[in-house]
Amino acid sequence: MIDKERIKSKIKTVKQEREYLKDFENISFQQFLNSENIHEYYGAVHHLQVAVQAVLDIAQHIASYQKFKSYTSNKEVFEILKDNNVISIGIATSMTTAVGLRNVIVHQYEEVDPEKVYDIIQNHLDDLDSFIVEIDKYISFTSPNT
Repeated sequence: MIDKERIKSKIKTVKQEREYLKDFENISFQQFLNSENIHEYYGAVHHLQVAVQAVLDIAQHIASYQKFKSYTSNKEVFEILKDNNVISIGIATSMTTAVGLRNVIVHQYEEVDPEKVYDIIQNHLDDLDSFIVEIDKYISFTSPNT
């Protein structure tokens, strides 16, 4: 059964992290990487990681509890949600990309590309909002015992 309260808690986390990341929107790349603000850069990376992890947790929870096809990687779970009409193809693609960056942040942190982080913050944070809208819509149509 889908735990709607758990999903709502994760959605709250995504929204909170998204709010923190707003501080980094509409600034230049040079400002983003300014050596005087390097702690802010790493803070932005952390907030992005937490937001994407919460998105991944939501996706895995739905895929597992709805007994959709098994997934073998974090990225694959979004394809499964798309195939089961939980999320759109565009959101599946963008979340797959975000999870790829999250994997680098977590496992290969010395290889994090600041330009990719900057690009996501400048151009793709709305995808987090869209993911939440699609998940809210999906869980509102599932019964409490689904």
